[in-house]
Amino acid sequence: MKCKKCNGNMIQSYEDSKCLQCGYQDVKIPEEVLKEVYKSIGDTIVENQPRTPRYYYDLDYRDKLLKSRTMLK
Repeated sequence: MKCKKCNGNMIQSYEDSKCLQCGYQDVKIPEEVLKEVYKSIGDTIVENQPRTPRYYYDLDYRDKLLKSRTMLK
């Protein structure tokens, strides 16, 4: 089997195939995922910021967490 990118030799493993020369991998995206992506094109993203960890604003939780970590040492 030849690589689509560099025409090199591809190695077939159990799950995927990979080019020996350039490292290209043939990716197969499931149809269900593609349908969801096409359906959501143009929609606004509501949650685009990473979530802040709970211990940043819950001081009691932070203290409890730090106390349990010092007990493990």
